[in-house]
Amino acid sequence: LQGKYEFAEATWMLALEEAEDFGENDRRLAFTLEKLSECLWFLNRLDEALHYGNRALRVYERVLGAQHHDVGAIASNMARIHHLQNNYE
Repeated sequence: LQGKYEFAEATWMLALEEAEDFGENDRRLAFTLEKLSECLWFLNRLDEALHYGNRALRVYERVLGAQHHDVGAIASNMARIHHLQNNYE
């Protein structure tokens, strides 16, 4: 199973290269960042997962608005990662 996540990471990284061309206000970029973050979370690479997840969160907030359910979902995921790291600030 571990090898599948590593393959997924490589695939999402390639997708991110393509999605960067969509611009910082595109949901496709945010979705790609979110999925890459989830993959890194499963690989227990939490700092990297936070990096990409927080970037996705910022895009979703700009594009969808702070009250959108996708914003809440990614914010919840980022909070879980902080919890796993014992970072309660």
